Amino acid sequence: GDTYGVFQFGTSGGTIELCKKIKPKTIEDLAVVTTLARPASKDIRDEFIKTRNGDREIILMHKSLGRALNPTFGFPLYDESLLVLAKDVAGWDLNDADKLRKLTKEKGKNPEKVKKWKQEFIQGAQNNGTHKEIVEKIWEHIIEPYGRYSFNKSHAVLYSMISYHTAYLKAHFPVEFLLANLMAEIGSNAPDAEDNIAKIKKEIVKHKVKILPPDLNRSQLSYTLTEENKLLTGLDALKFVSDEAINDIIEKRPFKDFTDFMARVDSRKVRANTIQALTSAGCLDNFGLNRKTIYLYCSDFRKKLQVWAKKHDHTKEKFEYPFPKEQEWSKQELYALEKEYLGESFTCKKKDAYGDFFHGEYVLFRDLKRIKSKTQVPSTKAEIVSIFTFKVKKEGSKFFGQEMAKVTMEDVRGDQMSVTVFPDRFTDINKIIKNVYKNKVKFDVGTVV
Repeated sequence: GDTYGVFQFGTSGGTIELCKKIKPKTIEDLAVVTTLARPASKDIRDEFIKTRNGDREIILMHKSLGRALNPTFGFPLYDESLLVLAKDVAGWDLNDADKLRKLTKEKGKNPEKVKKWKQEFIQGAQNNGTHKEIVEKIWEHIIEPYGRYSFNKSHAVLYSMISYHTAYLKAHFPVEFLLANLMAEIGSNAPDAEDNIAKIKKEIVKHKVKILPPDLNRSQLSYTLTEENKLLTGLDALKFVSDEAINDIIEKRPFKDFTDFMARVDSRKVRANTIQALTSAGCLDNFGLNRKTIYLYCSDFRKKLQVWAKKHDHTKEKFEYPFPKEQEWSKQELYALEKEYLGESFTCKKKDAYGDFFHGEYVLFRDLKRIKSKTQVPSTKAEIVSIFTFKVKKEGSKFFGQEMAKVTMEDVRGDQMSVTVFPDRFTDINKIIKNVYKNKVKFDVGTVV
């Protein structure tokens, strides 16, 4: 079940459960998981697994089905099996058998054609020595439903080869494999990229690798493994920090102090919002100034430094800036800023930042799975990580044209859960969410609203 990141097998809970039950050992087994994981195959999954595990006998209506269905324990999983079935049962050549395969994919849309091919199939099977009654059962119970869940075996095997390669990499080079996945997500614009990044990091921590916060003088463009087998966060993990700015920083470092940093980086590349992102993520903590001070006054500092530098050399003379005395951000503000710019907090945990909220009794996400009652669901507490709203586009749906949402939440342990808010509840939930966000602390240059 440790399949997170493995192609096709690592994202869906249902697929992970299939892997646990089938325990694949060969490419053929992986192809079976690939085929059964499709929603169309849900009606035969349990019976297939029972049969494969020896808890149910292989049941064939006629011995002529053996070559086609014995390899898949009596279940017509693959399109290719139907070709063999048509040849062995009805004596058809592969050309006619393939036409039958295409017919099953039409799912009864052409009843006249179905009637014609059924008659020809029954006649062919009778000519081959099979009783009409048995052939009709084969048609009704195997061929008619075939198109609903069968899959192309060559596709399944090809996909499974990729799954095997990624599983091999995860088994033998787990940290490097997860790091490659992480770097791919960092550069992704997919709506679920942030959620995936958080999941990958949790996987990395499971492998006893400590993740270090970004460091202005040490971090590279992206994540890197240190000699101590620690993962150093790359500067491209920060929002509002462009590759152009990162390259300028890497080229000109190391920096002795804040003045040295501000004097030498290109102000056209490393802008004020970049500096705010860097300080919010803790990259400038070694400069002896608290984050709030740098965040609020970096723009004015730069203006005065640029005027001063026209007549002075910062390497020989010391630039003095009258920093007002500012108390550091509160724990909650530090946490919120790190989450905003970096997607995670290294300063404190969620419970430390929102201690009052997480007091009292509530159930963790991991414990919700054990609750069987659908009417008595206990309360839980979590932080909203992301909200994706959209309109229902499926015509014929009773919700067509209405808004709904997918909300990702994170509990105090860092476990995440996705919740679908259907249109009939969306209006009420949306009001609550908007009210929460309206009262959220906003940060701007020079002011705190």
